[in-house]
Amino acid sequence: MTKKKDGNQFDDLSRAVKGGAEDNPQPKEKKQAKGNNPEYVSTTFYLPKQLHRQLKMAAVDEDKEMSEIVAELVDRWLKSRKSDG
Repeated sequence: MTKKKDGNQFDDLSRAVKGGAEDNPQPKEKKQAKGNNPEYVSTTFYLPKQLHRQLKMAAVDEDKEMSEIVAELVDRWLKSRKSDG
């Protein structure tokens, strides 16, 4: 039986992008799961495969969650609509 590794699904990808494991990894603060947070809602939308891949790589590069990037961009877009009208 194979033991499951600790960490998330992007750890290997993150190490590859950043050039290997960090010398002195800093402990990360635990965040409340968004699925358990009443301030968040789950939604589904479709992206072209290539755009999804680029978003995933950018999220790893920026050490952010994809949902965090999407929320930031949607917020900017909604604010720009208010200033256009």
